[in-house]
Amino acid sequence: MLSFAFVLWIVIVAGWTALAGRLLAPRLPVVLVLEVLMGLFVALVQMANTRLAMAVIPVMGRNHFFALYSVLGSVCLGLAPIGWGC
Repeated sequence: MLSFAFVLWIVIVAGWTALAGRLLAPRLPVVLVLEVLMGLFVALVQMANTRLAMAVIPVMGRNHFFALYSVLGSVCLGLAPIGWGC
């Protein structure tokens, strides 16, 4: 599932690249389709990644690791716009 999601993510990035390179017309339906697909497949990648992490982690420390995993992931997502200079 993770490989499938990443392949589709590359297709979505190719769509954004085609939009930026003016191969696709910058119309609202094109942007909306790319945004919806981006949200859907980011959720799919995140769910598959979390499932993979939970399968690898031993049962004994799973709760603590999941809490740390979630908090660090959220902090990184929150700090990403600062890193990009927005």
